[in-house]
Amino acid sequence: MAIKDLPVEEYYIPGSAACPGCPATMAMRTVFKALGKNMVMVVPACCTAVIESLHPNTSFNIPTMNIAFEAAAAGASGVEAALRKKGKTDTTVIAWAGDGGTYDIGIQALSGALERQTNFIYICYNNQIYSNTGIQRSGATPYAAWTTTTVGGKKEFRKEMGEIILAHHIPYAAQTCVSYPEDLFNKVKKAKEIKGSKIHRDSCTLSTWLAFWYGADRLKWVCLLLKQAPGLCTSVKMKK
Repeated sequence: MAIKDLPVEEYYIPGSAACPGCPATMAMRTVFKALGKNMVMVVPACCTAVIESLHPNTSFNIPTMNIAFEAAAAGASGVEAALRKKGKTDTTVIAWAGDGGTYDIGIQALSGALERQTNFIYICYNNQIYSNTGIQRSGATPYAAWTTTTVGGKKEFRKEMGEIILAHHIPYAAQTCVSYPEDLFNKVKKAKEIKGSKIHRDSCTLSTWLAFWYGADRLKWVCLLLKQAPGLCTSVKMKK
């Protein structure tokens, strides 16, 4: 599949409050195309809660529930249970959270939802920092990375979230990158077809903590491409 073959329907519409060239919004546009309109999205406190635009407007042409930082997976579990009770089992429930709301603040709710095998898709768009609040380090920030709270370089290694997810024995997990939209599209489509908990880690930037600090959009895209370079990181998927 080529980019020109993606569905023409758009559910990410004008009015976004995102920064110009934001990789997360590009990923979201691709995910929306893969899932279609029959979906409900749960968004905790993160960049996405801001970029969807200011009330009463929205740039998401799908039902969206905003919820507390730590509660994305719990909220999605409730939405899935309510839809199932009403017999709407064909509606896709998606939780969309950043690395702070996944690796750190929301990991308890996520672990609970995965252990229950909640039928939903959880997508972590991984900036590797708390980008919405000033470039602080997160559990996803790599060793030695500079952030505003690790000015001498981070001294700890990042959490291996893939291994944590696999420990929950869910039917499908994948890692992808927004700089490869066809790969992202295909993996989300695959997740939609599988019943049970599914998780995607969408690597938005390898060096957000540096690229956004200098406002270098070109550098940002170089980092995106490096994310998939041999020896650095591979695009993976794990199916039970």
